[in-house]
Amino acid sequence: MNLHEKIREIRIIRNTSQALMAENMGCTTGAYSHKETGKRNISADELQKIAAVLKVEPAIFFDDNLYKLFKKEFSLEYEDS
Repeated sequence: MNLHEKIREIRIIRNTSQALMAENMGCTTGAYSHKETGKRNISADELQKIAAVLKVEPAIFFDDNLYKLFKKEFSLEYEDS
């Protein structure tokens, strides 16, 4: 799974809209959508903002073990509710 796919999946898991992401990043929804789909590059500063909005550490986007742990924890939280 690539960076853009992880961002999208975590955003969906966190129940956060592209519009809210764009607002927090100071760009249009369309511009954010292009970043999430890989049509535009994401800078290190933007990745920091994305991580902050999604309440995750930026390393989650690059470390598959952290990403899998996040998904596992989320699925356990979901099962408990």
